[in-house]
Amino acid sequence: MSEAPTTGELVTKGAITDDDVGVAVDAYLAGDDTTAFAIADGYRLNVSIAVDNSLVANRLLARARASAASRRGVVRTAILLARPVRR
Repeated sequence: MSEAPTTGELVTKGAITDDDVGVAVDAYLAGDDTTAFAIADGYRLNVSIAVDNSLVANRLLARARASAASRRGVVRTAILLARPVRR
């Protein structure tokens, strides 16, 4: 059995857009509930868990002086590496 594709793979296939990923990043950074985030039509992602599972994201987000661009970058990377579920 093959693993479900990552968000990044789904972006490459066109199933999820860069804008969809950007909306998920914005929602997470705004503190919105992202536990069952509808990242695109037909896909859900627990963005909170995706970020929690990223050691790099956790370390950088814990730094009070981390830039907004750095924060966006690590959250985006965590989302792209996560595997959304088909709903």
